[in-house]
Amino acid sequence: MIDQSRITQARKSLESTLRKLEASKQSILSKNRSTSYVDKQIAIMKECLVYLHLYENKETITLSSEQNMKLKKSLTHLLDELSSMKNKFNIGSSQHTLLIRRMDAYHLILEIIELIKS
Repeated sequence: MIDQSRITQARKSLESTLRKLEASKQSILSKNRSTSYVDKQIAIMKECLVYLHLYENKETITLSSEQNMKLKKSLTHLLDELSSMKNKFNIGSSQHTLLIRRMDAYHLILEIIELIKS
């Protein structure tokens, strides 16, 4: 179920992730290294925030099925990566909590994508 508290928590998680990615990008740039991976992650987070905004405001989401599939594939991949990290953190630790919240935010966006398709 998609309720307002879940949307709010997802927004906070996605915005936090975006800030961390942008800080990481600056660090990478200062070392004269490629930011292509981080740039892709930033684009994914921004797209997720757009979906969340449009859904929350009951606006029509008019992205192509190709865009939906690309985002869905990216989020599924990220969820797999995060799932493999879950056991590295103690339950109840701040790292574990942040990881679970990020995973829930990604699941929420996947739910929104499925609602769009119906």
